[in-house]
Amino acid sequence: MATPGELRNQAIAALKARDRPACLAALTRLNALESDTALPWQALARMADALNACDLAQTLSARALAQGPGQLADHLTHLALMAKCGQVEPALDRARALRPAHGDPPSLNHLIGVLAAQMGENDAAIEALRAALEQAPLSGASWIILVSAKPVTADDADYRRLASLRPDFAGQPPEVHASLLFALAKCRHDIGAHDDAFRDYQAGAAIMQTLRPCQSGAASALARQVIHEFDRAETGLRPSQCRSDRPILVTGLPRSGTTLVEQILTSHPAISGGGELNLLSAALAPVGQLSMAAARRFEAADRGGWTGIGNTYLDMLTARFGPEGRIVDKSLNTAPMTGLIRHVLPDAPIIWIRRTPEDAALSCFRTWFSQGMEWSWSLTDIAAKFRAEDRLYHHWAGLYGEAILTVEYEALIAEPAAQIARMLAHCKLDAHPGLEAFHQTRRAVTTASRAQVRQALHAGSIGSARHYRQQMEVFRTAYRGDR
Repeated sequence: MATPGELRNQAIAALKARDRPACLAALTRLNALESDTALPWQALARMADALNACDLAQTLSARALAQGPGQLADHLTHLALMAKCGQVEPALDRARALRPAHGDPPSLNHLIGVLAAQMGENDAAIEALRAALEQAPLSGASWIILVSAKPVTADDADYRRLASLRPDFAGQPPEVHASLLFALAKCRHDIGAHDDAFRDYQAGAAIMQTLRPCQSGAASALARQVIHEFDRAETGLRPSQCRSDRPILVTGLPRSGTTLVEQILTSHPAISGGGELNLLSAALAPVGQLSMAAARRFEAADRGGWTGIGNTYLDMLTARFGPEGRIVDKSLNTAPMTGLIRHVLPDAPIIWIRRTPEDAALSCFRTWFSQGMEWSWSLTDIAAKFRAEDRLYHHWAGLYGEAILTVEYEALIAEPAAQIARMLAHCKLDAHPGLEAFHQTRRAVTTASRAQVRQALHAGSIGSARHYRQQMEVFRTAYRGDR
């Protein structure tokens, strides 16, 4: 019988080899050990989380708490994992329940503020975040969530306090410094001080470029490779027998309106969940690369592999959302994977959201993305990313025709009833009254658009780049470059 240490090593080796079944098997065997077994349970939970095995990840994390009263940090780690696995409201309730034992430390108040904001409880979020900032006044993460939870006015007390701290920004660690600049810039944007706002956004982005540099040309190179490899609708690969239409795949660039579409669709009673699930990447991991050569190697090693990938993905959806209801999946980086996704899930509807490039580009530049999105720190890199996405969109739309429904953000704002009807028809769903009141639907929204989708449809974001016309010339020049 393998020892706990041997099982742990097996799990690590399997994870490195992208062997999801073997890694899960080792982690499951570890979880079956006696309750008093001492192991780094949180590290094991992170491995399960990396495999998108939500139930197992939470169980392993809970074992760290079961070994003793638990430090607050362990509780916060567990609650953050719960939220990541879609249990935002239960995590919020449990976070609040920690207060009698742990008081009001800034880390707990910050988490409560984040989770409350995700649930649309803006007043509670602002209260918790203000409490966190009383003890940690230069927490950039708390300021970002606080100022994003409301429109800021020139006489806003939070804005005045943040502005008064401006001389202290430079003494903070670089990423904190950058996040404070983004928070202050958001306030200045709201009050119409656009030149000052842009300078702060640009200064914060410049810091982040040094910390998390973008791999220049990576998006363009990937788009060229994928388009070259997947140059016809019929791939010649063995067909997948996974014919489920349960997932509704919503894709498009960040800040293009994907969260808005998700919120509208998940307000339909036939749809039970959604979010940036990122399960497709995990399911497709055994293929290795987005190339036909890798796909053929995978198929040669496993003749039923494409059906297996589809079933693995559906099992992940069931583990997270239960067996009932359609699911909106707006996973990141769907565009390069569309060829393989169409092969694995040929009946899954795809909705591709498009928005005026300059408005979307400015919104990306103004958004504090806490991880990934390294291209968002530079208007030139944003232009390269947008051009790559354009090429992929036109390629897949040309290959798959009506299988991909294109929804223009501006058209959705101008004629919501007609566009909602198009989306429901594409997903083979019956019409349902009241979807235009999507902003009243109570659910967790974890993206940067959480505040916007709590509002009724309005045209306030259309043409927003006009406030930065001179500064956006860098984007326009790069975006118009040689295609």
